[in-house]
Amino acid sequence: MDNYSVNLGEKLVSLAWENNPDNRVTIDQAEADRYLWNAKKYSWLNTITIYANYNEYNFKGYNGAPASGFNGLPITGLNSSGQLPYYPRYNFGIILPLGTFFTIPKQIKASRSIFQRSFDQVNSQKLEIRDRVLNKFQDYIQLNREYKSYFRSSEDSRINYLSKEKAFKSGNASYSDYSNSKELYIHELVNLLKKKKDLFVAKNDLERLVGSPIADILKEEN
Repeated sequence: MDNYSVNLGEKLVSLAWENNPDNRVTIDQAEADRYLWNAKKYSWLNTITIYANYNEYNFKGYNGAPASGFNGLPITGLNSSGQLPYYPRYNFGIILPLGTFFTIPKQIKASRSIFQRSFDQVNSQKLEIRDRVLNKFQDYIQLNREYKSYFRSSEDSRINYLSKEKAFKSGNASYSDYSNSKELYIHELVNLLKKKKDLFVAKNDLERLVGSPIADILKEEN
C-alpha cells in the first residue's frame, strides 16, 4: 500500500476499534478487574478488629455509689472517690487473624493475574482487529484496482464490438469478425460483473468491521 493507503488503513483500524461494541465490553471488563485488584490490596483492613472498653460501673459504682461485692457487702479497698483501685481502667486491643498474612497476599496475586489476563485480552483483541481490518482493506484495494482494469477492458471491447457491428452492417466487416468481437465483449462484461460483485462483498465486509461507509471516510480524507 502507498502512503495514502497506509494512513487510511490506520484510520480504519481506529474506527473499527471505536465502533465495535465487543471492544467496549472487553475494555470495561479489564477496568473492572483493575479496580478489584486495587481494592484487594487493602482488603486486609477488613480483617482487623479494634475494641475498647471502659466499665464505669465496676470502677465507679452505680449512680456514683461505691461498687458492691458478693451479697451486697461493700468492697474494701475503694479510694476516696469510691472507685476500684485496679488498672487499667481502659481495655483496648486489636485482633488480626493470622491467616490474613497467608491468604491476602495470594488473593492479591490472583486478582492481579485476572487483571493481567483481561489486559492481555484487550491487547490481543486490538491486534486481531488490526489484522482483520488491514487484510480486508488490502482485499478492497486489490479488488477495486482489478475492477477498474476490467471496466477499462470491457469498455474497449464494447467500443470494438460496436465498431465491428457497424462495419458488418455496412458490409465492411465479416460476420466472423463481428461475432468474435461480440463474444469478447460478452466475456469481458461477465468478468466485470463478477469482479463488481467481489468488490461489493469486500466493501461490505470492510464497512461492517469499521462501522462506517467507506465513501464517507474517503470524502473526509480528500
